[in-house]
Amino acid sequence: MRFTHPELLYALLAIAIPVIVHLFNFRRYRKLLFSNIAFLKNISIETKRQNKLKHLIVLLLRILVVIFTVIAFAGPYFLNNEKVREAGRSGTNMLYLDNSYSMKASGSTGRLFDMARKQALNLVRKSPQDARFFVLSNKPENRSHVLLGKKEVLSIIEKMQIGSYRRMLSTILTRQRYLASKNKISSFRSFLFSDFQINQTDLKNLPQDTTSVYYLLPFKHMITHNIYIDSCWFVRPDLLPGKQVLMNVRIRNAADEPVEKIRLKLFVDQKQKALAGINIPPHGTTIAKMGFIIAKQGWHKGKVQIEDFPITFDNQLLFAFYVNSKVSVLEITTKNEGNSYLKAFFTSDSVFRFLSLPTNRLSNYTIQDFNFIIINGLDNVSSGLSALLQEFVKKGGTLLIIPPEKPDGLVINGLLHSLHSGRFSQLDTVSDRVIGLKKNNLLFSDAIVKIPKNVDFPLIYKHYPIHYSINSGINNPVSLLNGDDLISSRQFGNGNVYLLSVPLSPEFTNLMNHPLFSVLLYGIATRNLHGGKLFYTLGKDEKLSIENNLPANADEALRIISQKGRYSFIPMQERTGGKIRISLDGGIRKAGFYKLVSHDTVYMLLAFNQNRLESEMKFYSVDNLDSLMKTSGIKYYKVAENAARLLNKIISTPEKESQLWKLFIILALFMLLAEVLILRFWK
Repeated sequence: MRFTHPELLYALLAIAIPVIVHLFNFRRYRKLLFSNIAFLKNISIETKRQNKLKHLIVLLLRILVVIFTVIAFAGPYFLNNEKVREAGRSGTNMLYLDNSYSMKASGSTGRLFDMARKQALNLVRKSPQDARFFVLSNKPENRSHVLLGKKEVLSIIEKMQIGSYRRMLSTILTRQRYLASKNKISSFRSFLFSDFQINQTDLKNLPQDTTSVYYLLPFKHMITHNIYIDSCWFVRPDLLPGKQVLMNVRIRNAADEPVEKIRLKLFVDQKQKALAGINIPPHGTTIAKMGFIIAKQGWHKGKVQIEDFPITFDNQLLFAFYVNSKVSVLEITTKNEGNSYLKAFFTSDSVFRFLSLPTNRLSNYTIQDFNFIIINGLDNVSSGLSALLQEFVKKGGTLLIIPPEKPDGLVINGLLHSLHSGRFSQLDTVSDRVIGLKKNNLLFSDAIVKIPKNVDFPLIYKHYPIHYSINSGINNPVSLLNGDDLISSRQFGNGNVYLLSVPLSPEFTNLMNHPLFSVLLYGIATRNLHGGKLFYTLGKDEKLSIENNLPANADEALRIISQKGRYSFIPMQERTGGKIRISLDGGIRKAGFYKLVSHDTVYMLLAFNQNRLESEMKFYSVDNLDSLMKTSGIKYYKVAENAARLLNKIISTPEKESQLWKLFIILALFMLLAEVLILRFWK
């Protein structure tokens, strides 16, 4: 038995009053004179025994009256099978209603969220008038830290809607413990209305709690299949006006049955560009290839879309990309006119803007304004130029280094060392030829489909072998017969460094007159043309790091504006090391397109999508939840097989316990009546 007001049990010390009265009864006796009491002896002994028994019974009845009266005022109740402790008597309740997208699915009597909300409202309505609640959901509410009465709680629950909010269960329970501690509440009852999706229910990370009672109220999905778009990416990032590009779209099937001929649509700037019919195996993925032609330079809004019910929030994926108008190419050389082969190639295509400069004229230009830089035949690179080139590659630029014709010019290895890209060794004068070409490399993916067996590869008369360690991360797209590399590549920061083992001179090779030369230059020049990340995820990508291409005197803070301009805010931002680091801090909560604006000019277009973790239709069963809770830090809990039935039992329990005090009052009155009858009729 437990008591609502256990402090009143100190009143049981009043038991001493009837005991004292019994032990120290100062009643005066009258004397009666008898001539002979021999005849009264037996009667006297018998009467004394009866009186002693009578007094003990009266004493016991009086003690019971005190005990029953004190217990009645202390508010007695019993522990039931659900281990309801003082948490229920404190009148404080924690109520969590899962309003994530997975609760949109259908249950036995309607939408899961509507079922959960109905049960939560029923719980609040039938709670005692003095009951108090903390109300939590996946959406951070302004009043979630306030202890509310029934009327306010009912209003909040009725207005609650499903949204793109996602919080782990451990975060919810940690928040509940914090609220209890802040308000000096030792124990409470926690009601958790959810479908307990595996991706969201991290039971291993639950906080320790040995005083409160937790009720897990799962709502079962009737349909657990779902098809959703997981991600998309361009096969090649070289996006130029008028060029055919290929996009990969990955679609997942979270069902036990295969899906056939589902329609996948691709939109760019609100115009449909491609359509595909795809098949997906059970619990499998399919990557669909969709091609389209880019119309013009600038930022573009894209969307891939399918049709699937009842889970619809993940049926589309938004993305944003930037198309360069031209590829800016800079050749840095020792000659005023530059290399004729490079000039002939880059000036023959309007896609490229080509400039060749000797080192002594670089001060008039900004290296960061170019997409592709070629170091051609320099026998030495100053420390200042080396630092600029390192920063250029780190920010996403592409650098091609061509060795000098003279063997004594290999001082350029100092630049290679700073870029961690190997080194040129001494000149090898033995003739060789190209033998190996990796056609799957991104340099050739658009230009080379099949390599004939007897292809006539370029000849190499002499070259500078490129040496590097095995674990350096350097790739070799093209190799020679002797095993050396014709060209090697390495990623450095966000950009790439390429080394060519031969100078562009007829004395070294006939590569310049071979079709492979054009393929190589085009592939390298367009390798890193991209407009940043295609899309971001709500609640996950809260910190963005983008290139700082703003003018040096641009001191206005960047602003984020919604697609229709109805919502805007200035995020926390820091400009350092050629980067702009932006902290969103929950400023973006809805999926859609957002503009990053500086001085009313769109600096970048951002596409935000819902988190795909909600798309996996995997949930804990009652047995799973029960076994996992046994190993958690929570001591008292109940997992409901039927939420409505358990709640009705919980609601009715306080009513039954509140009537228990009446029983003790009746018992106390019965003891008083028994005492009166004994004193009245027991002679």
